[in-house]
Amino acid sequence: MAASMITTLDNGLKVASLQKFGTSCTVGVLIESGSRFEKSVEFAGRDEVNQALESVGGIMDCQTTRDVSIYATTVDATGVDTALKILSEAVHRPIIEEQQAAYRNNSLGLPKICPVENLGLITPQTLYTFMNGFYDPKRMVIAAVGIEHESLLEMVQRQFVEKKPIWIEDSSLVEPGKGRDESIAQYTGGLVKEQADLSELNLSAMPMPDLAHITLGLESCSPNDPDFVPFCVLNMLLGGGGSFSAGGPGKGMYSRLYLNSMLMMNLEQKPAEFEDIGRQVLSVGHRKPPQYYYDAIGAVTAEDMKRIADRMLLSKPAVAAYGEISKLPDLDTVQKVLLGEKNKKFKSFSSLFGKS
Repeated sequence: MAASMITTLDNGLKVASLQKFGTSCTVGVLIESGSRFEKSVEFAGRDEVNQALESVGGIMDCQTTRDVSIYATTVDATGVDTALKILSEAVHRPIIEEQQAAYRNNSLGLPKICPVENLGLITPQTLYTFMNGFYDPKRMVIAAVGIEHESLLEMVQRQFVEKKPIWIEDSSLVEPGKGRDESIAQYTGGLVKEQADLSELNLSAMPMPDLAHITLGLESCSPNDPDFVPFCVLNMLLGGGGSFSAGGPGKGMYSRLYLNSMLMMNLEQKPAEFEDIGRQVLSVGHRKPPQYYYDAIGAVTAEDMKRIADRMLLSKPAVAAYGEISKLPDLDTVQKVLLGEKNKKFKSFSSLFGKS
């Protein structure tokens, strides 16, 4: 299997690629934060972007999480330069007009979507200032699957290095004296709740019962942690990734096989492999080959599961509750029950939610 190639340009921008058979190429930009806009210096609007993509048989996909924004496209291999031009315009040269919605983040506890009450405070200069801070080449990775590395480097140099961001060309777009927030996300745990009557949401003739929607979270680890792979297996064991969550003999073995199966299936899809390469390079600066994770998943033992579960249970719970939550216990009670402490009212974890 071919190895991924990674080059860091003089401005800090990382370029990663994997040569693979076929006539298509998936190429994109991953950024440690950001917003999406559809008008730029060279493209007057969405229709022009679509026409440029269609001319090279391309499709575009954009997604934003709390800590990563991804702009990606799959095109015919002969159209990679056009794809990179579109990506460069979207990332570095957007035309931002008044009253466009903003999607941004600088730590995991902030809202993913801008609160309505803040929309009136956001100006184009606010957004350009944000992009000036967070769309730094050192915080970006351009990844591609299905192209020769040196060819990719030449096109990236032309579209992302020689062509400057719009806020560098015109410094008046940026608020003076405002830099990037370097806050580090700190896990705290806590309780967020909202009492609500959901009965009116029922569209059928039958009355809806008083429901409580509850999410319970515990601290795990980062991709740099030695326990990262065991935590992935535990996530699968608990029902993550589409796996069933019922217990029983062999469930742990099934979770490892299922995870390895997902890993291998992703190697068959260029968009999935592109995202894997890009996310790994963005978070740790390199890409570990699939065989590494395949072996690491197979090496996870029952003792590993118990150890990391104990580690996780020692963290303060994070609980979000909505609906009929008048009987929801306080956070201290939730944590004590999770640690195995029983009292007269709550004798087990399920009893926290009204089950004996």
